[in-house]
Amino acid sequence: MDAKQLRYFVRIVETGSISRAAADLRVAQSALSLHIANLEHELGVLLLVRKKRGVTPTECGELLFNRARSILGQFESAVQEIRSFAANPAGNVTLGLPASIAAFFAAPLLMQLKNRYPSITLRIVDGVPSRLLAEVQESRIDLALVAEAGTNSALGVERLLSEKLYLVGAGRRRFGNAPAVKTARLASLPLILPGRDHGIRLLIEEVAAKLGIELTVNFQVDAVTAIKDLVRLEFGVTVLPGAAVRDEIRRGEFWAVELVNPTPLRNIVLVRPVKPPPTRASDAARSVIRDLIVKLVNDGDWPATLLFTPTSEPYLFVESVDWL
Repeated sequence: MDAKQLRYFVRIVETGSISRAAADLRVAQSALSLHIANLEHELGVLLLVRKKRGVTPTECGELLFNRARSILGQFESAVQEIRSFAANPAGNVTLGLPASIAAFFAAPLLMQLKNRYPSITLRIVDGVPSRLLAEVQESRIDLALVAEAGTNSALGVERLLSEKLYLVGAGRRRFGNAPAVKTARLASLPLILPGRDHGIRLLIEEVAAKLGIELTVNFQVDAVTAIKDLVRLEFGVTVLPGAAVRDEIRRGEFWAVELVNPTPLRNIVLVRPVKPPPTRASDAARSVIRDLIVKLVNDGDWPATLLFTPTSEPYLFVESVDWL
């Protein structure tokens, strides 16, 4: 006995005719009769009384009819609930972001996720990439946007974009109006950089080693906001991605010069644990993250190059959300 047999049987009783039920169900009358015969054989009882003008259920048939309608109703409700859940995922998702990305990415992400998936609660935690990666590997964080650093079989890694690093300062612009400066010139500058375990610092130190230069780091500060405060007070210059100082540059508070020969590039990846499998809420958050990155890059708000192919149908973004 299966759902198809029950559905056929219920329709026959409702119409009182095998021929009318066959027409409604778009099933051959002979096939429908065979289904009923198999059902009667399986149950070992007669379910329908055949008459000249149709069929009527026996007592056993009436009992099966009532139970079958209830079963089919519950089955349909379950299907609708599952489809609704698939279309509207719900649950909690934790996303790790370095401070240099959280400063401009967290607020629009929360707004877009709230608009598209109101039943998902997103918690954002910031930290240095090494700590975020460790927490993803331990499944304490569902997703993290971090700078690419080696491989780890315990993590699923999706490369999203590549961004340049810029020499950033305040006050009098160094090197005149030159749009770019050789990276080797960092050796002559008073630098404000994160600690040695920070992704940006590791990248700058790697480039410096290849160039055979030594850096003069006057201040080591992990917090991007503190780095920018020191730059604003002209205690030195720093090296950051363009998106991290986007607003300050637009307001004329900072200047930024591209580093070349070589150009330090930071690849941003989305990482998640390999096990357990991602939840629907986590997958939904990932799709919003990808779509928002495409929008920011295309709008020039995240100076970077995409490393993945966007979907052909871009999502319609909102400018505001009613949070109440």
